[in-house]
Amino acid sequence: MRSLSVVLAVVVLGLLAGPASGQVPEPLPSQAEVQALVDTGNYPEALKRLVRLLALNGKAAEGYDRYELLMLRGEALLQSKQTSTAIDAFGQARKEAKNDAAAAVAIATEQLVKRASNFIYTSKGKDKMGQPQKFNVLDRATRKNAFLALFEDDFATLDPKVRAARQATSLTALLEVGQSILPLRALELAATDDNVKIKEALQGLGQHAKDLMTAALATMERTTASIENQANTNLTRVVNVQDPNNPKNTIPQTQYCKRGLDDGMTRSLNDTIATCERLPLAVKALNLTLSIDPAQFTDTLTAAGRLRARAVTIRDTEYNPQPNTISIH
Repeated sequence: MRSLSVVLAVVVLGLLAGPASGQVPEPLPSQAEVQALVDTGNYPEALKRLVRLLALNGKAAEGYDRYELLMLRGEALLQSKQTSTAIDAFGQARKEAKNDAAAAVAIATEQLVKRASNFIYTSKGKDKMGQPQKFNVLDRATRKNAFLALFEDDFATLDPKVRAARQATSLTALLEVGQSILPLRALELAATDDNVKIKEALQGLGQHAKDLMTAALATMERTTASIENQANTNLTRVVNVQDPNNPKNTIPQTQYCKRGLDDGMTRSLNDTIATCERLPLAVKALNLTLSIDPAQFTDTLTAAGRLRARAVTIRDTEYNPQPNTISIH
């Protein structure tokens, strides 16, 4: 038994000591090697090597495209049916994309995986037999077709919003369109390498969008100014307090305080803040899809930023910081 213990101890110490002195470390795999592993279905080995490559930074990471590595990781995880981690990998890849086309593929893949059930996306479109079209998201060969089907399904919901936005007299419909455009743009770009349908759908909406934003900001400015004036209105009341010269008696005194905000005012300010925060997304979407000069909206967004800051200040002001110590005259 003692000899066996000695042997085990030697083995353990050897493992802890790591590779023998002078042993050459395993060379880093090339990106092409990892791509080949994914293409041939060797996902465990691909993931193992990707762990090493994605941990690199600085000069060691030169020669590797982090976006491509994350997309390969997402694909290997997806094919291994590790859905949540695959979605995370595609989301990380989107942030590393160097151009719109690359980002669109990451966004579209992430959306498709999320919308699939048991790795099957069922489209609202019909096949030749009149049955719903089904796409296996694990089939890389038909994935662009799946992107297109998902785009067509979601584009159908955009059209009525765009019609409403063209006739809108408020920002509500416009902001709904703004929130819908970016993922749709990614789907169409990933499926067709262009944004023909999105651009056609939003033609002429840019100037109308700016007019709506300007009018809405003017209305919110007036409302915010009115709330500020009301909140800072001085209120007075007469109360009986102890007479400092005769503690047994009371004397009338006038107390002053600011009115402050009621629930309705606070809700209005919060709505203004939220609207101002959503405007940049709508502008970004319109700029990306319609190629509108960003300078066209610069003044509008600057005004929205100022209004948001003013509304936050009014909302967060403590109008009666010491309600028990009020100036008395």
